[in-house]
Amino acid sequence: MVQADLATKSSTLFDLVAIYLAFSEDLLVMKDLPIRVTDDGCTVVDADAKRLHVAVDWHDLGAFRTFLVERLTSETVPKTAPSA
Repeated sequence: MVQADLATKSSTLFDLVAIYLAFSEDLLVMKDLPIRVTDDGCTVVDADAKRLHVAVDWHDLGAFRTFLVERLTSETVPKTAPSA
């Protein structure tokens, strides 16, 4: 088996926080903010934009990392997400 060079390659695990948010907000600090996406793709707070419910920080990043590793390496799917 060929080992990936982690200094130059990325895993194929895309937006795990978005997936987590589909079933839990417990480990994240959530706020309702006016958000828009600029023409060049940047996400910015804009007082004239639509208010969205967004994650802005972690309550417990370590717990998320532990949850993620356990979920990815488990033979069965855990029944619940961790709580902050």
